[in-house]
Amino acid sequence: MSLENLDINPKYIAILKSANLHKISKLLLHSCLELQKKTGLQESSVEEILSVAARYVVSKEVQYTIATDIFERTRNGNAFQTDRLKTGCIAIDEILGGGLLCPGVTEVAGESSSGKTQFCLQTCIVTSILNPGHKCLYICTEDSFPNKRLQQLAFLCCKSKKINSTDITNRIFIEHAADLDTLISFLETRINKLMTKHKLKLIVIDSVAALFRVEFETHEIAARAKMLSVVGKLLHKISYQHRVAVLCVNQVSAVFGGANNTMYKNNAPALGLTWSYFVGTRLMLSRTDMMLSNAHPDQNIDKDEDSNIRSLTVVFSPCCAVQSCHFLVLKDGIKGYTHVS
Repeated sequence: MSLENLDINPKYIAILKSANLHKISKLLLHSCLELQKKTGLQESSVEEILSVAARYVVSKEVQYTIATDIFERTRNGNAFQTDRLKTGCIAIDEILGGGLLCPGVTEVAGESSSGKTQFCLQTCIVTSILNPGHKCLYICTEDSFPNKRLQQLAFLCCKSKKINSTDITNRIFIEHAADLDTLISFLETRINKLMTKHKLKLIVIDSVAALFRVEFETHEIAARAKMLSVVGKLLHKISYQHRVAVLCVNQVSAVFGGANNTMYKNNAPALGLTWSYFVGTRLMLSRTDMMLSNAHPDQNIDKDEDSNIRSLTVVFSPCCAVQSCHFLVLKDGIKGYTHVS
């Protein structure tokens, strides 16, 4: 609500704006004494302004949304409806109820070589193929972007569909953020300029954990939590305002525990409880101890393919059950594996 809606002297409006108070909501967060210090106005003038602002807010009719309205709008394809972005792996899409939520923030966490980046690259390519009028954005924070693997995946995915792979990779924008300041600056300002020219359908951040692990020491818990909140809120704002899916890569930390002098090791997503508040769906990837044998020739893979069987588990989600599936990371992408007993 703008200050122009208030029935007060225009001179007061100009003074309030010069004090960086452009909204009624921001104005009402200050006490009378605070406003006097910020604006230099007399106490009587400040009390008058606050009184007018308070009456204006109370007089506004509060609009409520009822469940029937939500149901009707969803059924008619209007507001409140979510899309699904396919990952290109039938087994994974099935347990996700059709794919990644759009809008929504999805986290894919896992140990090294569990397939996180492969999952993100493939989702970008499939999204670009199935949504010709939209683009994808891949924000890389670790080392260099795996462009060679992207080109290989795009070529093999497009070959069977008789699509020019260059047309697909031209729809994927790459951004490098070496530190938190660069990432936040991009999410606050530069991404808006990108979206005025192009329609985005998917934003990937690979990875969020890398930046926080580098810039914060173990004792800087409060400062890290504050910055995590800033990034999380920005991602939610972008996702729901522009109706894009956000896919964030997270690393894992080893957690040791046990009873009766027995110790066990378990991997848990990094960044703690603060970050989990901003995640709508959490997927956990891991390497299993199983290897693909020659007992199932229907998989039809080359000898030099990665034969390690991996697992994807839905840890929590607002729209699908906690369940798992197995997959392989092959040259032509992630493929489901159903022969595990």
